[in-house]
Amino acid sequence: MKKIIYTTLSLVFAICVIFISCKPKNDKEAITPGWTTTGQSPASAALVTTTGTINTTSSAQNSAMTGVGTGSFWGSQGCSGSNCISVSNNNLGTVVTLCFATGTITPGSYTIVDQNTSLVGNNVHLTCTSPSGQVSGSVWYAQSGVVSVSSNASAITGNFNNVPCKKSGSNFPIVTLSGQVGCL
Repeated sequence: MKKIIYTTLSLVFAICVIFISCKPKNDKEAITPGWTTTGQSPASAALVTTTGTINTTSSAQNSAMTGVGTGSFWGSQGCSGSNCISVSNNNLGTVVTLCFATGTITPGSYTIVDQNTSLVGNNVHLTCTSPSGQVSGSVWYAQSGVVSVSSNASAITGNFNNVPCKKSGSNFPIVTLSGQVGCL
């Protein structure tokens, strides 16, 4: 008899637990889809409701640097025995470099070629690290243009004007450089 009473009480207890746990919850605070004033569900793909904002404009912008290598903030790095000459601006953190096909840089006109093109003859690579207005540490590569090299008794100077530079793998933005790179 005790067994039947314990079994019955256990069964009643289990049924009560099930009914209590299955009781509907108060959903007054729940997020539910509402209806628009036109009677359409906002779940419709044509009626998307925005609950936040996303910046869809890129911070990357075209920029230009004129007067590269001129003025007291620019310093040249020696080019003795090297096929590259550079100027740097410590205030901006910018370095502009010209690399030639050979270590003997002679006066004349040089064609700027893409970084992926081999340096031969009168070709030159122009790179700019950390141009003003761009991400610090980014490297920009000139795709085309002309460098006019001149020399006097103690200096070699490469002048360029409106040379477009791009980051590797990107066509936008463009940094346009004008100025000179030289060494003593």
